[in-house]
This record gives sequence, C-alpha cells and structure tokens, in this order.
Amino acid sequence: MKDLSNAWAIREEWLPENASRGDLLEFLLHYSILAPSSYNTQPWHFRFSRNGVDLLADRSRSLESIDPEDRELIISCGSALGNLDVAAEHFGLGLQVALFPDHSESDLLAHVELGRPVDPGIDVTLMFGAITKRRNHLLEFFENPIPEELLDLLVDMARREGVWLRFVSGDATRAEIVGLIEQADRVQWANPGFRRELARWVHPNRKWAVDGLSGAALGMGEFVSRAAPFIVRRFDLGRRRAAHDRDVAWHAPVLAVLGSDGDSESDWIAAGRAVSKILLRARAEDVAASFLNQPLEIPEMRSQVSDRMQQSGFPQVILRLGFGVDVSPSPCRSMSDLLLPPRNSARQVH
Repeated sequence: MKDLSNAWAIREEWLPENASRGDLLEFLLHYSILAPSSYNTQPWHFRFSRNGVDLLADRSRSLESIDPEDRELIISCGSALGNLDVAAEHFGLGLQVALFPDHSESDLLAHVELGRPVDPGIDVTLMFGAITKRRNHLLEFFENPIPEELLDLLVDMARREGVWLRFVSGDATRAEIVGLIEQADRVQWANPGFRRELARWVHPNRKWAVDGLSGAALGMGEFVSRAAPFIVRRFDLGRRRAAHDRDVAWHAPVLAVLGSDGDSESDWIAAGRAVSKILLRARAEDVAASFLNQPLEIPEMRSQVSDRMQQSGFPQVILRLGFGVDVSPSPCRSMSDLLLPPRNSARQVH
C-alpha cells in the first residue's frame, strides 16, 4: 500500500505505468524533497510551468541571523536539484536545467525539463538506492577508516559538478578547523538572535513535526526536550555545544571541506548538487555524514577556513564522514505542501 504521508517511504515501483511526462516529473520530485537542507528547513517549492517544473526558493524559511545572504538556503535548493538529477538518470532520463531563467522572479532558481534518454551507470544506481537511506548522522562514528578509493571518487564527483572537495589532513590542520568550529559554536550561542531563530526550528523529541530539528539533535533527553524551544531561546548552550562538536569533529574518520572558486548563486547551486551526490554515493557504501558549517555562517571566520586549508576559493560546506549506527530520518514535508499552483490554470507538461 502506498504511504504518501511518509515521504521517506517512496518506492520506485509506485511509478505509474504509461505515466505522462508531467506525472513522471512529479514522481521524481518525491526523491528531490529527501535532499539535505540547512537546519532541515527544506526551503524549496516546486511549480509546474511550460514544459517542465520550476524550482523556487521558499524565502519564508530563510534564516536571517544564521544565513543572511540565503547562501545555505540556495545550497539546500541545489541539493534538491542534485537528488532530482540522480532520480531522473536512474529512470533513464536526462534533465535539461536552466538556472535563473527569469531574473524578474528572484525566487525562481531553476527550470527543469525532461531531456533525452540516458543509460544510468552503476554509480547512479547506487546513489538512487541510497536516497531513502541517507540520514543526517549526529552521533559519534566508529573508528573504521573510509577506503581511499571511495574518497578519491568523491573528490572526482565534486570536480564534475564544478566545485572542489578537500580532506582535512594532519593533526595540526584538524586542530585548527576543529578550533574554528568550537569558536563558532560559542559565538553563535552567545547571540540572542541566533538562539531565537534556532528555537523556531527545534521541536520536542516526540512532537510530530515535518521539518526542523528534534531536541535530541542538540543532545537533549526526552524530558528536557519537551522544553527545547524555551531552553534554546533563553540559555547560552555554547560551551556544551562546542564540547560536543569538538569531540565528533576530532574523532571523525574524515573531516572535509567542499567549496567553489566563485561565490555566486550559481556556485551555491553547484555546491548543493555536489553535496547531494557525494552524500548519496558515500551512503551507498554505508558511510554516513553530518554538517559542521558553523564557521561558514560567521563571515569573518569563513575566510579562516580557507586559510587553514591552504585552499583558494570559497568554502561552502564542512562535512564529517564515517561509519555509524543506523539513525532515524529527519522529518520531511509532504509533496502536497511543496507544490505551488501552476502559472496557468492547467498543467502544461504532457
């Protein structure tokens, strides 16, 4: 039985036979919405338009204190586009993607149409199978090393998307990056505006939610999590958060920075598409990941990440990678919440 109320339960056999191009695009979007997003805000909308579907930024989910330029918001939307790339290719379909097709509509990030048939390779098959299994893994990882050949593949995948992926090597460099993460935690939590904004997206552990973070994501037990929004809003938990992030970052088998040579909205989209595919390919090998982007959310610290990595360009994402226990998926909005009415009264994709 189809359970469309649970976005993570989507199955490829649910694709209708003889589906129209419009129905096929809508089916593929069920995989797109399972992409990672900043603080699990899921800041995207979709709208059927002309011969395809539009990807739009949902600015009502902007993080004004954490992400004032909407950089992470657009990276998140790029990740949704990356998932869509993988899902379409798995079903033997290429995509034609036009970025920023109408500059009079600032929220319109991409227009997507189905392209020519393609032959999916083994990597696409593996990535597609990982879409419903990908998780944001906030627990500690095992000590098992990640195979070098997989790391090389992830670097190559980033390059193909027009961005770069660099691994933090050496204890001295790792100590510097971990130190920046700790410092950023303390700076952010000391800011009442950050705490108010974060509190909007934090929910008690057992509360039914379709977005945001549970209290458990911040290390809160069941009882304490019932007051999670109040606690986050009123108390500076920076020292506690910094200690936790120091431990998980220092002991992660791999700490990595993904970045781009430029820092335009197109670069942010490219970074998001790359992050999506890298996390899926890693998950296909049972490698989990989580984000430690705090230093990148403070302008004066973002350049320090590049300096410590001795890497020119603009860091966009900090990742930790490793093997760990299975965790539950993040809450996810349903497709019905994410589809905007088409510009005209009837869908135009046939």
